[in-house]
Amino acid sequence: MKKIAIALWATQKYINMLPDCVESIEDNFISDAKKFYFIHTDGEIENAPDNIIKVEIPDYGFPNTFYKTFEVYLNLEDNLKSFDWFLTIDADMKVNQKIFYNDFFDDTKKYFGVQHPCQFLNLPPHNKYPGSFDVNSNSNACVSDILDSSIYYQGCLWGGKIPHVFNLMRTCDEWTKKDLKKGVQPKFFEESYLNKWFLLNKNETHTLNSSFAFPELFEDICKDKIENKITHLYKNNKVFGNDLW
Repeated sequence: MKKIAIALWATQKYINMLPDCVESIEDNFISDAKKFYFIHTDGEIENAPDNIIKVEIPDYGFPNTFYKTFEVYLNLEDNLKSFDWFLTIDADMKVNQKIFYNDFFDDTKKYFGVQHPCQFLNLPPHNKYPGSFDVNSNSNACVSDILDSSIYYQGCLWGGKIPHVFNLMRTCDEWTKKDLKKGVQPKFFEESYLNKWFLLNKNETHTLNSSFAFPELFEDICKDKIENKITHLYKNNKVFGNDLW
């Protein structure tokens, strides 16, 4: 039986979304695997079952939370050597349908990410170059020299095989720290670094279609074009401390 480490980031108000997210994963996501949840939070988790592990972190605030993503998750490496897969999913997501192992994982690939639904639908800004890609030559997230940028990945759900996924995180963390030292902000923070990694490692990356990140905000646009396997729930980002979107 496969062992899957599922990392969730649930500081501040996000912890209120956590129970529904975890329950939906437990009920619908790969029931024949051993799933362990590594909840990164500054809040309390009461009466948690044995497969929920609390990882205490502070609320880093916006945008520092995005800069800390890879650094914080790298701390799990020594504890996950017996696991098969690492998956991180946003706490504001909900699994709606039964998802089986072969629906989600590709054993021939080291990494996986999900195509951004707005890019799939060719919605702005994805309808003209460079879309959401970072093409600032001063940024370590820059993809302007990568020929095949046909897929833009959303940072809400990604991961890979263990131990390979930690190479992804190590490199992205190095890119992050070098840019911070230079005072360079990537276009979409950790999502920009992930996109560069996936594009550089195209042959080793399994691309999940946009049904695994169905945007509730654009339900009317998407409902006839994208299946809703996992919903990315709508929320007022400013209430959650995000001043950009």
